[in-house]
Amino acid sequence: MKTFNRFIVVTLIVMLSISILPVTIANAKEQKKVVTNPKISLKLAKTEKNITLSVAKNKNADGYEVYVKFVPEVNDLYVNENNTVYYSYYDEPIDSDFVQIDNINQNGSKKRKLKLKIKTFTGNSNMVTFPAGTYSIRVRAYCKNQYGNYDYSDYVTKEVKVKKKSNDPGYKKSYDFSNVNEGDVIKFGSYEQDANLTNGAEPIEWIVLSKNKSQMLVLSKKVLDSMPYNYIKNSWESSSDWEHCTIRKWLNQNFYNAAFNDSEMAMIKETAIDNYDNGIDGTLAGNDTKDKVFLLSLDEVVNKKYSFSKDYSNKDKNRVAYPTEYFAARHYNQDYKMDVSKETMWWVLRTPGCYKTNAVTVEFEGAVYTEGDYTGRNQSWPLGIRPALVISLK
Repeated sequence: MKTFNRFIVVTLIVMLSISILPVTIANAKEQKKVVTNPKISLKLAKTEKNITLSVAKNKNADGYEVYVKFVPEVNDLYVNENNTVYYSYYDEPIDSDFVQIDNINQNGSKKRKLKLKIKTFTGNSNMVTFPAGTYSIRVRAYCKNQYGNYDYSDYVTKEVKVKKKSNDPGYKKSYDFSNVNEGDVIKFGSYEQDANLTNGAEPIEWIVLSKNKSQMLVLSKKVLDSMPYNYIKNSWESSSDWEHCTIRKWLNQNFYNAAFNDSEMAMIKETAIDNYDNGIDGTLAGNDTKDKVFLLSLDEVVNKKYSFSKDYSNKDKNRVAYPTEYFAARHYNQDYKMDVSKETMWWVLRTPGCYKTNAVTVEFEGAVYTEGDYTGRNQSWPLGIRPALVISLK
């Protein structure tokens, strides 16, 4: 009897051991596949054209998921009629989420590297160097367990911050325009144009529209920037009244301070601006103003004295304008590389269009669109800004 009982006990122990063994082996295998948090590092290229992500070897990982987030540094602010600072429509801050961009396989014994290009963060093929802002990289490791499912580590996040390069405004300390003639192109002041944020602003080219002994009227040769003509934070529509529009304040405050040094500012004449009603549709233009920087009017872009066709419907090559690389990078055709030497831009005038909510614009081929485009946040596309000003020669 004792022998029989002993046999039963031994049998039970063996059976129990056999039943536990697979669980023990499975647990052992599972423990071997537990992934630890990845070790990552980020390095911004000296040229600021890419960011290199390095992930250290993780013996338990099958691979890594890579996520990115970009939060832009907003620099283009302007002041409304209540002296309240607002963002332009295209630069309003948004709640940015992490987006998965890659999956790095864990092959070999070396650390894995991934070069992240500008478009990865901005969706922008036109930007030459990274815009100012915070670039966050989030990585987690993963492995496949014995059940065919994936186990994941915690997320590890690191940031790279890019600061906007600050340069003293202006181009030169002194100028001699005595030999300049009407129709010539001069350089005066500076503004970002090549979309390379590491080399400072570039000299602005201006077309001399008229000149006498005391002064000359100039218009920027290229479309330098864009924003809604009159931005109202809580409204999609707004008035084309030049006196109170936000683009006027941006030109005479933000652009003026960014583009010119003290010597150049002393040469820019405050000019009495005649704000004529729309002669085609009769829309009222509001009060006349005094400005140092302004937009041309409908009357001025059909003035033969400035070498423009007097017929607003003509496709006048002298009214055609090309954008800068910076304009293309910030505002237009973000999904492909834009050829700024071939693609022309619409640009906006200070004259109201057929409705009080519209401002007259110049079209791609140089005809004037007197009905105009919306002035508020719901304008059809980025309208180009070609600043004009009067340079004193005394």
